[in-house]
Amino acid sequence: MRVSDPDPHNLRIDLRSATRDELPVVSRLGATAFAALGDYGGILRDWVREPGVQTTVAARPGGAVIGFVTWAFVRAPGAPAACCEMIAVFVEPALRGRGLGARLMQHALALGARHAATLGVTRAALHVAADNGPARALFESLGFERAPAEDTAYPSGAASLRMVRALAPVAAGDAAREADASAQESA
Repeated sequence: MRVSDPDPHNLRIDLRSATRDELPVVSRLGATAFAALGDYGGILRDWVREPGVQTTVAARPGGAVIGFVTWAFVRAPGAPAACCEMIAVFVEPALRGRGLGARLMQHALALGARHAATLGVTRAALHVAADNGPARALFESLGFERAPAEDTAYPSGAASLRMVRALAPVAAGDAAREADASAQESA
């Protein structure tokens, strides 16, 4: 799905599935953004190539990728059910604080909800660095709550907090409308 989204700062944004040619760009951006947490260039490169992993990019029309969210339906070992796992979210540093991260997440959550009913998925989940206050605030504003029993660590050893929220399954037409609406909201 492709949605042109007017940014409140007069920057037009396309939210759309990443093209095959953009996946190396996503990996490079992630490698830089998450370098303190481990080898996320290699990790993201491998994840984005996995079947079922979805990457939505925010790009200037006809231009560069300025943000992305990568997600998939996964089942952790021993978990009773799969969840919609938000693997990584990134916004160019100069554009942070303008609502783009929220729009990317809302878009991914709406798309995930579209498929949730057929897969029996009832929750979305993610990990966030314990010391990343702005990201934690973003996720909390989207309804995510900490799940302390599921906290882990990143490859670097940095503390990772697990956050979860309900993911209500919706009909395909409703999810598409939600995704379109979330992409068109101003932050």
